[in-house]
Amino acid sequence: MKHRDKVQVSGGLQVLRSLADCPIRTRMKRTGLQNPGLEMSGTSTQVSGRSGGYRSAATKVGARWASYSCTRWRQRRSKLKGVPLETRYQGLADDEDRDQTDGTDKTQLNKKLLSHFRQLAATDLDSDQVDLNFLDHLISDGADPNSSDRFGQTVLHEVSRAWSVDVMRFFLDRGSDLHQPDEFGVTALHVASALDYKDMKKMKIQLYSDPESRTLLDLQTPLHFAAKNDSLSCIRVLLRAGACISAADYKKRTPLQLAACMERSAAARLLLDLGAEAGLTDSDGQLCITALIGHMSPVAQLALSQFHVMDRMTRQQYFYLNLLELES
Repeated sequence: MKHRDKVQVSGGLQVLRSLADCPIRTRMKRTGLQNPGLEMSGTSTQVSGRSGGYRSAATKVGARWASYSCTRWRQRRSKLKGVPLETRYQGLADDEDRDQTDGTDKTQLNKKLLSHFRQLAATDLDSDQVDLNFLDHLISDGADPNSSDRFGQTVLHEVSRAWSVDVMRFFLDRGSDLHQPDEFGVTALHVASALDYKDMKKMKIQLYSDPESRTLLDLQTPLHFAAKNDSLSCIRVLLRAGACISAADYKKRTPLQLAACMERSAAARLLLDLGAEAGLTDSDGQLCITALIGHMSPVAQLALSQFHVMDRMTRQQYFYLNLLELES
C-alpha cells in the first residue's frame, strides 16, 4: 500500500509496524499464510479523507485473498525411465455418490467441497484457479476440510498433486489433517514425494509432518516413493528433515534397493552420494549391490567403493569380494 500511514485497519496498524521492522528480504519472500498481516480480520475497513466511505464486499474479498497463489502446479520433469509404475496418483475418484460421508446434514457441503476440485481436474487448464472465497464459505457453513472420496483421499491429496503451496496453507489453517492417509496408507506427503513437488515438501516438513509415515501394504515411506519416482529434490529435502535413508519396506528393501530394482539410476546415484549402503539384503537374500550391477552397472561402480578399504598406515588394500558374488 502506497499510503499505508493513512489507512486504518482494525488491528492493522500494529501489524504494519511489526512488518516494517522485519528485514526487507523476509517481507518480500513471505506469501499466503506465512505473512500474519495478509488476512484482514476487520469487517469495517475505513479510509481517512473520505466521508464515511467503505470498501465494497467484492473489494474486501479481493483484498483478503490477493496474496494467495491459487494457480495450478505442473510437474515439469520428463517421463520416467526404467520399470513403469503399476499405479500413479490420478486425483480424486469421479464417483461422488460413493464419497465417504458421516450421514449428517453437512454431507452436501462436503460433496460440494470435493466437487470443486473434481471440476477443476476435469478442465485441467493452466488458467484454472481455486476459488478460496467459495471454499471458505463452505467450511464456515460446516463442510469438513477432511472429507474424503471413496478411497479415503482428501482435498490435501489433490492439492499435493496439482495446486500451489498457498492452497495447502489455506486448508491447514482451517483444520485439515496433514497426516490423514487414504485407505492404502498413502498420505499427502507420499503424493508430493512421488511427484517431486519440492516446495510442497518443504512446507509440510516445516509443519512437523512425519517423514517416516508408511503405507499399509508395502510399508513404504515417502523416501521410498521419492526413490522409485526419481524425485531428486524431494530425496534431499526428506533426508535433511531426518528421514531414515535405510528404512526398509515389507520386503526389507531400502530406498536405494528399490531405486535399483526399478532402474531409477538418478535416484540411486544420489542416494549413494548421500551415504546409502549397498551391502544390505532384502527378504529374498539379494544384496543391494547385486541389483545395482544387474540394472545399472555405471552406478554400481560408485557403490564398489563401499567394498574396498585402504589402510594407508600399513599400505594395504582390502576387497570384500564375497559380497560381490552374484547369486545363481
